[in-house]
Amino acid sequence: MFIRWKRWQSALLVVAAALTIGLTNCTGGSQTPTAETSPAAGGGSPAATSALVFGSGGEPVNLEPGNITDGNSIYVQQQIYDRLLDTQPGTTEIIPALASEYTASEDGRTWTFKLREGVKFHDGTDFNAEAVKVNVERWWDPASSLGFRDAGKTYEIWTDLFGGFKGTPESTLQAINVVDPTTIEFQLKEPFAAFPAAIASGYFGIASPTAIEQAGASYGTAGSTAVGTGPYVFKEWRTGDRVVLDKNPTYWNEGTPLQDQVVFRFITDPAARLAELRSGSIDFTTDLAPDQLSEVEGDANLTAVKRPSFNVGYFALNPTYEPLSKPEVRQRSQWQSTARKSSKLSGATWAQRARVSYPPRWTTSPTAACRRMNTIPIAPVRCLRLRDIPMASISTCGICPCHVRTSRRPNRSPKQWRLT
Repeated sequence: MFIRWKRWQSALLVVAAALTIGLTNCTGGSQTPTAETSPAAGGGSPAATSALVFGSGGEPVNLEPGNITDGNSIYVQQQIYDRLLDTQPGTTEIIPALASEYTASEDGRTWTFKLREGVKFHDGTDFNAEAVKVNVERWWDPASSLGFRDAGKTYEIWTDLFGGFKGTPESTLQAINVVDPTTIEFQLKEPFAAFPAAIASGYFGIASPTAIEQAGASYGTAGSTAVGTGPYVFKEWRTGDRVVLDKNPTYWNEGTPLQDQVVFRFITDPAARLAELRSGSIDFTTDLAPDQLSEVEGDANLTAVKRPSFNVGYFALNPTYEPLSKPEVRQRSQWQSTARKSSKLSGATWAQRARVSYPPRWTTSPTAACRRMNTIPIAPVRCLRLRDIPMASISTCGICPCHVRTSRRPNRSPKQWRLT
């Protein structure tokens, strides 16, 4: 993460060794205008200090829990919604959130969650077990009247983590039962030790059933609404420009948040984000290019907050590029990509800040690999060298430890950071 140091240095001294910004320690702004009235609202001059402005690399797909997979959506959703469980900062240890405690049956197939009492959604309605059931059924049950699947909603992340939708053989979840207003029970097909971690992932914030019913299929889209129990309340989404969130004055987690407002500016160009960071029109950002690090480090008003990486990167060949459209060429180039060559490519991509592991299954001979894939060896073809493949035809997914992924939890999922 990259931060404009001058304006927030008293608050950010605590994060010198972490990747994240802990906004519980940000003690508020000066008497300058708010983000709404400041000239910075247009993005050309310093932003007001009463609001914290984040330079996001893109616009959210939507603000509807369970129906996204992208980081830009989760960044915003993490501020609006709470989940049943959370993660201890700096670790992967599961801790209570909207659920104050949880237990598993002896056979590992039934998980029971006791819910926090007295919590309200931003619209004033009660958070309870029935609200949890409505949300889970939207994601899991194709027949849910509030799922609005006929409007194109897919909830694909649910199947990625829980196998399948209701009624399919692959579904891990078999039933969800309201035991009482503060107790919800999940019945699984088979033991799933990672169930608490899966339900705690950043995709599954709990939204207000009333707000969903009122908004219909437009819920969570620009021009509609997003209502959770989280530390910030949705205010507006200006398409192509920003999302604005206001402090939740009745947040159940006493003492947080301390920021009155958080603004997510959509600035897709890394060079433009850095320029705005240097001018003061945004306060912090992420996903800058590795070669911009020296520019950041050379500016006394900026700081690069680093952390150890906590995800896995990979290289993928683009089959729309000739001759990579031929399966045999992609296979053969894979076999020829030695660890040394992969290291050179990652060095060019992450400026020597990525650590490369070479999967053992890629180091075997073509014959052995084909045997494992239940195929026959391919005919001899010219083996592509990595230097023969244009960078534009290679997609990358991974992180440099000094950019990409903003998180106040150095060792948790990079998509799960929060401004509290």
